[in-house]
Amino acid sequence: LTSAIEMIVETAAPNQKALAETAQRNVARMRDMVNDLLDLARLESGQAEIEPREVDLVALCQETASLLGPQAQAKPVGVSVHADAQAIPVDCDPRHLGRAITNLASNAVKFTPAGGHVWVECGVEAGRAFVNVIDNGPGLPAEEQSKIFNRFFRASNTRSQIGGTGLGLAIVTQIMEMHGGAATLVHSDPTGSRFRLEWPARAPRPVEAQP
Repeated sequence: LTSAIEMIVETAAPNQKALAETAQRNVARMRDMVNDLLDLARLESGQAEIEPREVDLVALCQETASLLGPQAQAKPVGVSVHADAQAIPVDCDPRHLGRAITNLASNAVKFTPAGGHVWVECGVEAGRAFVNVIDNGPGLPAEEQSKIFNRFFRASNTRSQIGGTGLGLAIVTQIMEMHGGAATLVHSDPTGSRFRLEWPARAPRPVEAQP
């Protein structure tokens, strides 16, 4: 479908091009939903395993901010990373954790109005690593905040203006559970929202057998 519609868009007459481009956008939305459903199914079934190793959490967050650059600049929305040190070594699967951070930060950029800002904070407290994603978007209605990590959930105050599959935060939840941690909504009101990822900073090390 994607390839066929791309060809149609390239050759469409002016009065047909807008219709073809609408079809192209809808196919992209279907593709994203199928990919998210497959990813969530793999995570929930245990087929997607994590491979923890020592990672610089600051560098991982900075990489996420860099990847979101084009999306943020298009609005524009500022994105910045804050940490107490230049490097913070933690144990995690960088591919999966990077996906969780990206999902949260991408949502924050998506829901923050032009001229707003998204902050990504990271560090270690009491043996637990954390990443906070903070925005100054419209927030979530209080009565809907307990549903935010449910699959397919989309807040009523933004669903008509902003698209999405409603699966991104469900994927974040599964990734954090695989890390022995959790994803939480710390705070949300009309001035903005704060989400937090938290997990053990150091995975248990195998005990070497005594000779």
